[in-house]
Amino acid sequence: MHFREKKIALRPAEFARIVERLDLNERIKILCKISIEDLIQIIPELSNRTKSLFFTSLPLKYSAKILSELPPDERVDVLQTLPSQTRLKIINSLDEKVRKETLPLLKYDPWSAGGLMTTQFLAFHGRMKAKDVVKIIRSKKKKHYIYYVYVIDDFGKLIGVVSMRNLLLASSNKRLEEIMDENVIKVLYSTPAREVARIIKDNNLLALPVVDEEGRILGIVTADDAMEVMESEVSREMNLMAGVSPLEDVVGAKISSLVKARTPALIFGLIGTIVMVYVVGSFESTLQKYLPLAFFMPLLVYLSDATGTQSESMTIRAIALDPHLPLLKYILKQVKSGIIISSLVALLSFVFASLVWGVKFGLAIGLSLFLSMNFSNLLSSLLPILYKRLFKLDPAGISGPLDTILSDISTLLIYFIVASLLI
Repeated sequence: MHFREKKIALRPAEFARIVERLDLNERIKILCKISIEDLIQIIPELSNRTKSLFFTSLPLKYSAKILSELPPDERVDVLQTLPSQTRLKIINSLDEKVRKETLPLLKYDPWSAGGLMTTQFLAFHGRMKAKDVVKIIRSKKKKHYIYYVYVIDDFGKLIGVVSMRNLLLASSNKRLEEIMDENVIKVLYSTPAREVARIIKDNNLLALPVVDEEGRILGIVTADDAMEVMESEVSREMNLMAGVSPLEDVVGAKISSLVKARTPALIFGLIGTIVMVYVVGSFESTLQKYLPLAFFMPLLVYLSDATGTQSESMTIRAIALDPHLPLLKYILKQVKSGIIISSLVALLSFVFASLVWGVKFGLAIGLSLFLSMNFSNLLSSLLPILYKRLFKLDPAGISGPLDTILSDISTLLIYFIVASLLI
């Protein structure tokens, strides 16, 4: 296998999107025809599955050559997608300098600040003058993420930061310690990736320094990596809320993988539906007494589900944006808005049912709808917070299927109990 050194005219992200739509074998064939110079730009845009298949299909010397050209963080991302034996062989094939640069990064959790960071950053002692720093930066041959200049002390501890703008505008004889901002926003290497992305977003940063327990700077997380984390989290949560196990490569996934991703939630839903059948069956006499009750079952179940889904989505979003969300204040706000919405919907349903089947029947429908919508609203607002704070579970992964089943069962119970009492 060899590279034919073909150049591409498309931008890397656009080309990667086209490649991801192809069959797996076609992806490898196309990538092997591209020049290494272009591959360096394209590889970070590919899915983990494509990266893994591509590098496992290459001879070791080609894999090592391509990886050596990638930035350290992207290099580690690729290595973490590979089988352990292949990863070890490629690492041993790297130049000693590149290997020493890579190995420390592999020890960090991929979904932590350490796993996201790159070691391509600029840090200088506080006593250095601005003109000397600018001279060193201009002489750098290796690509660095030059967003900020970080200031360190004699022990390598991060003590300040200087933006490139302030550095270039500063008097040439000014020392970094005189122009630096001492209020440095930084994170520990073990900080979760989601928190890192939130900090970068909230503070409008281009890069965020990562430090160890002693405050020594280890690397930086760039804004584009943080954006990828946020996109990945949003995609993952949407899939989980829909009851689908996360799949990075949906287009290229095998049918068996798609089946495995979708089946568990559906089996769980089947069990819940069987319980609902027993609930409806236990009120058979009520249904026989007044058949029109069956006509409104879909209406009540749908509206309660819709109310719960809205509350669940807002709550999961609120938890993601504010990990310390004030529980009582938030729940009260959700309950108040739920009462207003359910009152309006229940009133409209009452009017319609009363005109066709009488006031008593309309009252049963309206009251059942009001109670079931409010219960579903409260349940779906409260459970995600409980999952997160009490059980330390990801609310996106468990809320969707479970909350839907609980909402459906409670809606039918409320409906038939109210109907039994009023009709």
